[in-house]
Amino acid sequence: MISASAIGGIAAVSFGMVMTPGPIMTYGVSRSVSQGRRAGLISPGGVVLGFLVHLTTAVAGTSALFPLVPTAYPARRLAGAGYLLWLAWPPSAPRPTRPSGPPGCPTSGR
Repeated sequence: MISASAIGGIAAVSFGMVMTPGPIMTYGVSRSVSQGRRAGLISPGGVVLGFLVHLTTAVAGTSALFPLVPTAYPARRLAGAGYLLWLAWPPSAPRPTRPSGPPGCPTSGR
């Protein structure tokens, strides 16, 4: 069983990682600027959730599983690559074009 002090230490380190300026901070600021305050406040929750999943799997010992089951690591890598491709597809998919017209016109798309 993991002691309460170890859990507290993991939580403190995780909090420090989230609060350190870097790509995560850039992500939060860009979401706030482009999509508003609500999106900016929600995005750190997703980052923290990702850290918690990573920490949970690390504490559970998944790295010890990989030498025991040689196909587990390539399967995890392929699943991760597939997930990233799934995330990347919607923004890169072709979108239907809208007719454009003068502002205020029903066909302007605004």
